[in-house]
Amino acid sequence: MKLQNPFVTGGYVAPEYFCDREKETGQLLRNIQNGNNVTLISTRRMGKSGLIRHCSNNAEISNNYTTFFVDIYATKSLNDFVFLLSKNIFNQLKSTSRKVLEKFLITLKSLRPEISLDENGVPSLSLGIGDIHKPECSGCRTNRESC
Repeated sequence: MKLQNPFVTGGYVAPEYFCDREKETGQLLRNIQNGNNVTLISTRRMGKSGLIRHCSNNAEISNNYTTFFVDIYATKSLNDFVFLLSKNIFNQLKSTSRKVLEKFLITLKSLRPEISLDENGVPSLSLGIGDIHKPECSGCRTNRESC
C-alpha cells in the first residue's frame, strides 16, 4: 500500500508505516506467545490500538492465532457490547472458517472417550482431551514416547 502522505494520524494502516515502539512491540509479542494477560493503559489517541493491530499483523501471531479487534468505545450497555463482539467474531471466523474448521477437526481427533462402570454397574461416558498437537497419540496410554 502506497500512501500520498506517510504521516498518518487516523489509525493503523500497515506495518511499513508503523514506527518506533520496537521495545513495546517485542514485549507485547512475548506476552502473547507466552499466554500472559496484558493491560494497556494510556490516555486516548496515544497509539494503543495501533500497537495492538501492529502486533496482530506480525507473522508469528497471524499464523498461529485468530485475533479479533473490537472497538467498544461507542457501546452503551452490555447488550451493545455482546452484539458488537459477537458480530465481529462471526465476521472474522466466516472469512477464516476453513482454518477454524481444520483446527476444530484436529481437536476432535484428540478427544479420548472413556467408558467406566460405577460400583452399581451403571456405565458412564466421559471425554478427555489427549495431545492436541499429536492427535494420533490420544489413544496411547502407556508408551507415549513412541508417538
